[in-house]
Amino acid sequence: MTTPCLSPSLSPAPTSARDDLIGLITQLSLARGMDEVMAIVRQGARRLTGADGVTFVLRDGDLCFYADEDAVSPLWKGQRFPMSQCISGWAMLHREPVAIEDIYTDPRIPHDAYRLTFVKSLVMVPVRREDPVAAIGAYWARRHPPSPEEVDLLQAIANGAAVAMTNIALYRSLIAARAAAEKANETRSRFFAAANHDLSQPLQAMRLFHDVLDSRIEDLDQRRVLGLLGRAMDSAEALLHELQDVARLDGGLIAKPQSVRLATLLRDITGEMAPLAIGKGLDLRLAPGGEHAVATDPVLLRRVMSNLIGNAIRYTETGGVLVGMRRRRDHVVIEVWDTGIGIAPELHDLIFEDFFQVDNPARDRSKGTGLGLAIVRRLCALLNGKVGLASRPGRGSVFRVQLPFASPDAPEPADPATDS
Repeated sequence: MTTPCLSPSLSPAPTSARDDLIGLITQLSLARGMDEVMAIVRQGARRLTGADGVTFVLRDGDLCFYADEDAVSPLWKGQRFPMSQCISGWAMLHREPVAIEDIYTDPRIPHDAYRLTFVKSLVMVPVRREDPVAAIGAYWARRHPPSPEEVDLLQAIANGAAVAMTNIALYRSLIAARAAAEKANETRSRFFAAANHDLSQPLQAMRLFHDVLDSRIEDLDQRRVLGLLGRAMDSAEALLHELQDVARLDGGLIAKPQSVRLATLLRDITGEMAPLAIGKGLDLRLAPGGEHAVATDPVLLRRVMSNLIGNAIRYTETGGVLVGMRRRRDHVVIEVWDTGIGIAPELHDLIFEDFFQVDNPARDRSKGTGLGLAIVRRLCALLNGKVGLASRPGRGSVFRVQLPFASPDAPEPADPATDS
């Protein structure tokens, strides 16, 4: 948050006044609502200028709205006047401050409106001079020639109010955006929950009917069609399961971190996925590494690594996949290297978005759902970790997962095999 600079022409103020101004500007920088801004301005401006009254005027289209005041007797709080008929409107329309020693000798003043008030002299300054949205006025009950220092002081307060009003608008926009995002997440979670309930039962029934037909059909052409039906059902079930995973992650799934032996977990996962690599003629290896203990949820980390290793195997046709880990200060980085198709630089962020797939524009479900890496990103955030990527098209990719070390006083690392 930026504290507004004072006007270059502002003469050095006494230490107490300067400190009061700094304190007022600091208060404005922390304000979260217009009522708070106006209260700070009306009280601080009157104290610092010694005026008998201060008013805060908001621009309301072609009208001046006298929104707040602090004065020895009532002024115009709550009233609206045309911009062209009041001095606050003049200051905003001309984007400059105005100082008047005797209001009854100035043609810009609507004298009848002032006769019932105590005002004899005034200063009016615009708030946000390049495009005024308000004005601040200071009034005296006696003939008082406003000094350049008083005008500059009031303008400095107006500059602080301008920054505060901008901050409030940004703050409200952020709050509104966050509320909209939370509502969207809630709506999506309800949709996924409904999809789970409404689709899982019909899919289970279809699977039962498929199994019954599989035991009865002998005709080769019919069995081929039945096989296609089975694969279509597999894809639908995979998509449903991943949608359920996304709903659980967005709906507040809680990780249960503990100290975990990373080498043991990775050894188990690569062992489980070795048949998949062998089936494609690939070499899947786990590089030697230290017995690092990380603070993580072993069940969720197993899912992250299974997904990354499975993806590496899926998109690699020749060569192999290497899994390793490196120590980096206060964390461990797990790396999954492949010699696959690689990913263009402009797609490195997109591949972690929901349903995005590099090589599947036709949305062929046999090539996956496009939710795997989106789930990996969510899981890593849940584990207080990060996931990153380095890749060269045609040369392969490396996915990196960063995890914090377990604290030295953590319990003895768990065997992840018992938590899967």
